[in-house]
Amino acid sequence: MSSTPKRVVLVDLTCPKPYDAESLKSVPLGGTEATVIRIAEALSAEGYEFVVAQHNRLEQGKGLANYTSFEALDQISSDPALAIALRTPKAIPFLQNRFNSKLALWCHDYNHQELVEDYEILADTGVRILGVSRTHKSIIADALLSQIKEVKGLKVDFVYNPVDDSLQPDVTTVYHKRLVYFASPHKGLERTLELFERIRATDHQYELYIANPGYMPCRESLPEGVINLGAIPHAEVLQHVRSAFAVFHANYVFPETFGLVYAEANAVGTPCIAHRMGSVPEILNPSEAQIVDCRDERAVIDRLEMWQRNTRPAVSCKPEFRMSSVIRKWKEIIER
Repeated sequence: MSSTPKRVVLVDLTCPKPYDAESLKSVPLGGTEATVIRIAEALSAEGYEFVVAQHNRLEQGKGLANYTSFEALDQISSDPALAIALRTPKAIPFLQNRFNSKLALWCHDYNHQELVEDYEILADTGVRILGVSRTHKSIIADALLSQIKEVKGLKVDFVYNPVDDSLQPDVTTVYHKRLVYFASPHKGLERTLELFERIRATDHQYELYIANPGYMPCRESLPEGVINLGAIPHAEVLQHVRSAFAVFHANYVFPETFGLVYAEANAVGTPCIAHRMGSVPEILNPSEAQIVDCRDERAVIDRLEMWQRNTRPAVSCKPEFRMSSVIRKWKEIIER
């Protein structure tokens, strides 16, 4: 890089509340916000000037990156190397009006129908649409190509959400009758609780720890053996995942675009029980040992009993999910 830092500007029109580097250490966060912070901090540490402008931020945030308000963007005197709209195409005109820069739309949800509906906003902008997995990229590209006669001036790519390079198995005691569900309730919690009741009927020693990032409410009445941790910081989540026999996500209703909970669990040596849907086969490593038809109660119970009789599968994080690999991909996107 040259002696003048290359600037990257990201605008977030959708975050429920402001976030910065301190948020990652101290408060529960959704996966999108946590990933933005990790990438912004890592690229700032590499010498980039990374600006995160949030629609509801009133004062300067803390961190290596510049967490700021929309109004502060008017003080930027030179165009960034890359301007990123987070999640929604509606931020692209906002960026076009302010900067003469390469544009990226960083999608974290399955909002491909919104991309189709807002195609006129994106057409001929040269915007690079970024999914968070190969699966996500394919779904975005298929939706655009199948519903729009001629896609002009758009590129579709992906960059994985990062798993910290330091996340490895350690000597944490594993409780063999402890399962964990750490996700928003709409991602299959009802089916997870239903199956957990069946599992506990076969062995009352089982317990299920659940936690919720906090942007959707959890039901108040929970089955016996379920411990609701509420909204907890990421470091606590990881400690619970390390001590669990398995991550138990019986989710066949809401596909993950990436599934950071799966990747991080595998990174610390904890296997997952998950349904074949969305990016799950791409993220779990090895995938087949951890995928079970979660519509089939008997299949789920049999898988757990098999692991208890024999041994849990040995799992690991794929190298391409590690922060060092993800940052290399971001540098390519910024520099090209």
